Amino acid sequence: MGEVFKTHHAIQTLDKTILNLEMELAAARAAQESLLGGSPLSTDANRAKSSRKRKYLMVIGINTAFSSRKRRDSARATWMPQVPRRLVFWTEQLKLRIRNMETS
Repeated sequence: MGEVFKTHHAIQTLDKTILNLEMELAAARAAQESLLGGSPLSTDANRAKSSRKRKYLMVIGINTAFSSRKRRDSARATWMPQVPRRLVFWTEQLKLRIRNMETS
């Protein structure tokens, strides 16, 4: 019985590590995208690009121990905007791109 517990604990630890690395990778990609944003061909293109508003990526990571889908959906509903007009406000006016990432 002790071996099963140790194995289960090791699997949970590895799952958490993988999910943390995935979140770090998503954040690093977003940072790289916002810094690079492509390679402009001339300085005029660079000026035109800097005059645009940038979109920022907001990653919400919720670490849950919920095995039930209903509980995970409840946590997602709490943190993510469900009303379409609020989502439009976040994406168009605040220039946020929203991604949801759940961990267990």
